[in-house]
Amino acid sequence: MDQASANELKGVWLALDTATDAMTIAIFKDGELMGGSSSPSERNHSNRLLPAIQELTAELGLPMRALSGIVVGQGPGSYTGIRIGVTVAKTLAWSLRIPLIAISSLEAMAYGVVESRGVSVTVGTPTASETVGVIPLIDARRGRAYTALYTQNRGSWTCAVPDGIKSVEQFFEEIRGGRSGYRIILTGDVGVFLPVIESFRTRWDGEVILDERPLQASTVGELALRYGMSHVVTDVHRFMPNYTQLSEPEKNFSNKLL
Repeated sequence: MDQASANELKGVWLALDTATDAMTIAIFKDGELMGGSSSPSERNHSNRLLPAIQELTAELGLPMRALSGIVVGQGPGSYTGIRIGVTVAKTLAWSLRIPLIAISSLEAMAYGVVESRGVSVTVGTPTASETVGVIPLIDARRGRAYTALYTQNRGSWTCAVPDGIKSVEQFFEEIRGGRSGYRIILTGDVGVFLPVIESFRTRWDGEVILDERPLQASTVGELALRYGMSHVVTDVHRFMPNYTQLSEPEKNFSNKLL
């Protein structure tokens, strides 16, 4: 982690993400993780998020008014999930009059993998000089995923392909056609796309690693520490999640207008 960026986020910060099936929260104080919790049931996000935050702050002996800022995963991912998470984050930031920082949920998934594997993404001497690509996958059904490509090389962390919803098969073909072989790590909803992944693996001229792990709010917070206030939301009221695509009701409404 870039300590200079971490120093920008002093005090107590709540990080949360609801873009996947996991409802996950974490609390940092002066750049150090104090505690966190995760729940795997998406159906309970609307009922459980605020109580979970209250339980965690009480467990750590922190009143809500002690929060210095909020970090939220802005998606893309589950439409209902990110709507709930962002709404709660906006409400807390507005009511407590504290800053809100937005972080890509897909980037947090990718960042968590390289951090846990000891692949350096910090300023300074890297632990590996090779390029490592990370492809996070959140199932969007019908062979599609919310996905992106993030790469690390010699300490440089880059978004090579921006967040979006894509046909996984076509996305893998684009990666094969436009880049030379290097180590790729696939994370997230890997099991949903195993046949397509195995086909990609046999044709990719580099190592392909499967790392199916859930997204954690602690990683969302760590990314915020890395970026500092550069990702702060300037207008909390107008801030919207990164839905990537319209919900089914919005699609139906739009079609009626055509």
